[in-house]
Amino acid sequence: MEPHRRENQHGMINASMVDRRAHGRGLLSIICAVCVWGALVSAAPAISAFAAEAEPRAGAEPPESPPADPQTIARLIAELGHADFFVRERAQQQLEQIGYDAFDALQAAASHEDLEIAARARYLLRVLRVDLTRKGDSEDVRRLLADYDGLPVPQRRERIEKLAQLPDAKGAEAIGRLILYERSPALAKAAALALIAGDPTSPPQGDAARSLRDLLRRSPRPPAQWVQTWLGWTSDSTAALSQWIKHVETEIRLQQEGSSESSGEIVSGLLKIQFQWLKQLKKSDEAMAVAARLTELQISEPETLLDLTRWLMAQKAWKLIDDLAQRNPAPFQDQPILAYARAWAVKQLGDGARAEQLAAAALAASPGRELQPLLEHMRTAIALRQMGMFPWAEAEYRHVIGQMAGNHPLAANARFSLAEMLHDQQRDDAAAKVLEEALAAAGGKKPQAALADRSTAEIASRMHFFFACDAERQGRRELQKDHLLQGLAVDEPDIDLLIMANRFDGFTAEQRNSVAAKIKQMSDELLQDIANEPENPIYLNQYAWLAGNTSGDRAVLNAALKHSTRSLELSPNNAGYLDTLAHIYAAMGDFEKAVRHQSRAAELEPHNGLISRQLEKFKAELQRQKAAPARY
Repeated sequence: MEPHRRENQHGMINASMVDRRAHGRGLLSIICAVCVWGALVSAAPAISAFAAEAEPRAGAEPPESPPADPQTIARLIAELGHADFFVRERAQQQLEQIGYDAFDALQAAASHEDLEIAARARYLLRVLRVDLTRKGDSEDVRRLLADYDGLPVPQRRERIEKLAQLPDAKGAEAIGRLILYERSPALAKAAALALIAGDPTSPPQGDAARSLRDLLRRSPRPPAQWVQTWLGWTSDSTAALSQWIKHVETEIRLQQEGSSESSGEIVSGLLKIQFQWLKQLKKSDEAMAVAARLTELQISEPETLLDLTRWLMAQKAWKLIDDLAQRNPAPFQDQPILAYARAWAVKQLGDGARAEQLAAAALAASPGRELQPLLEHMRTAIALRQMGMFPWAEAEYRHVIGQMAGNHPLAANARFSLAEMLHDQQRDDAAAKVLEEALAAAGGKKPQAALADRSTAEIASRMHFFFACDAERQGRRELQKDHLLQGLAVDEPDIDLLIMANRFDGFTAEQRNSVAAKIKQMSDELLQDIANEPENPIYLNQYAWLAGNTSGDRAVLNAALKHSTRSLELSPNNAGYLDTLAHIYAAMGDFEKAVRHQSRAAELEPHNGLISRQLEKFKAELQRQKAAPARY
């Protein structure tokens, strides 16, 4: 069946616009050499790295080996290229016995100018290749680490981000292993930053902290040292900050030298954490000096520049955004989102006229009626909505709509997303009229008609939900009832309309029974969808949202809680799914948890009006509960 939709206040573009990148696995062959000891090698097979291709020791955890000092490891690596064959073999065997303490040095030696040293180092790295999973790992961690070592860098990075997003720091120890054994030093640093940035001022405590310390204690890798410093923040924040500043300066020097082991993104990540620590210590002037330093970095990566700009907007550092734009004029002119960000900063600084000029230039930056420039406008509209620049987002959406035939999928998606944004702003009459335009473009409410991937029945029901919201806000109950009944009459009623109808107290008994039957039918269909696709977070969330907002039965609420929790395991840090979970806890009367999860949703989407307004309601109810006399 076509999935019932709950937009969850995101208004997302459809799946056909998602880039699906394929990846392959490259194989590294070992260069073989012939030496004068060939006769001896043939008499003693398998003692040389060149006798046969070694198979990695898969499935084993890294053995605990006696620690070796860096000087010993460096000497043994040098002996891999010794003129005496037996010295080379002995050094190789000793390095294998040392094990993972030699990992980084062997990684560097794999590109040694001495081909003998390089080949033996690569052999040892193959022998030492680690199984990243452990017996106690959760199913999600095992899934994310599966085949990790064979993935290209972009896909490995995606896995790291997903591990960092797992709830309750379930991916922390796995990220620790990647910090130790990731082949790319830069990616190992990105792993450490992903872990720390999740909560810079609240590192793990107790067993979780001890586990990470024990895992990383012998590693000389900089990202391992960063994590150790972070773990010390709670016990001695002053010492941790002092050490962190040293990490920052070291990394800045490395980046300025042009090392492939660093980047503007890595330095930026370190400075952002320093900023957060200074803010926590109430050192606001020093924190803003760090923010200013961020704008002075030489950043060549467009994504890093955009990420920094978004971060500065979150800090309300409007002058620094304008400064950053002046230092990087080309990207702030060529990239519409950056141009709009500068315009927004200028507006906050009080120059409204100049801001509108900059915004108008950004809107005109990608002219033409061809698909590619219009896709750019659509992406810009979605980004502006997420960043809270709603008037300019609306202008971008309407630009797309005005340049294309009304029944084109892109124009349809622009209307759907615009309508959800207007609903989020409580402009429900305008939202409904946008969907009216969409229905007209699809030829009206003809049976079996569709627009993009939505049936006209589905669009019509959503439209009537928006009209009903507008009528409710005006106190026009009969008009609200009329739109609810019209929305219920279609074959695919909107989930949010069903929820509103369930709490509407102006229906007859027959009408209430009809609403209950439709909720039961949709719940059953969604449960069947979950049975068919148990790993699909959309179905899990939709059932949880419907059940959590229409049922007072404890068993049903427990089922909703289970499915909501699972949706977040599959799609961590999804603000809409967190909103669902908060509503379920509220339905259960647990407003402590409702506020906690809704607060997290608001952190993830600070410009989402529906989430923010609901958070205030949950907070008010929590305060009312706390003020109520205790019951004995």
